Amino acid sequence: SWTDVTTTREDPGRSDRADESCLSLFQAIRSGLAEAQRVAGGSGTEEEKAEAQIEVQVYEALQAALKA
Repeated sequence: SWTDVTTTREDPGRSDRADESCLSLFQAIRSGLAEAQRVAGGSGTEEEKAEAQIEVQVYEALQAALKA
């Protein structure tokens, strides 16, 4: 959860869990983006491609927000 991102002095291991959680989130976004790009550029229906293009935009926005 997002609350795991913050760390406290009382629990130094919490920082490691936060790092793992962030890494997992980045990997999920990267994976989702790759899949959406594959579908958007594939031979599916126009509706599938349009939905995938929206997903691409969302994943790219998430990546940009997390890099900021």
